Amino acid sequence: MSDFVHFNTPMATITMREVKSGGPSDTTDRTADIQAALNASRHVYLGPGLYMVSGPIDIADDTHLQLHPLAVIKRSLSMPTSTQMIRLAHAQRVLVEGGSLDGNKQSDVVGAGGQCTGLATAGAT
Repeated sequence: MSDFVHFNTPMATITMREVKSGGPSDTTDRTADIQAALNASRHVYLGPGLYMVSGPIDIADDTHLQLHPLAVIKRSLSMPTSTQMIRLAHAQRVLVEGGSLDGNKQSDVVGAGGQCTGLATAGAT
């Protein structure tokens, strides 16, 4: 489920797509919700809660994925261990900010898949 959230900044109004979780113990697969939001907007906000993903999330150039400090994107146990949770194939100028990425004890959480430039994380754990 997603909604639009509007932020007014001194330079522009940014429309950010928000994806909502069912709460900290929600085990609903949110892969399609997150990917749809990223496909629709380059500014996506995940509110507090658990976001289970069963497949990779592809992030394109010039994307800001902002997670609430209590937001967790967690790899589902059904996701193949060889699959990266977040894919940034040749992406440039990507910011993933806040929250946590939980690879569910798998090592391949984020993959650049080639040259990836301008990737930044801020406050993510």
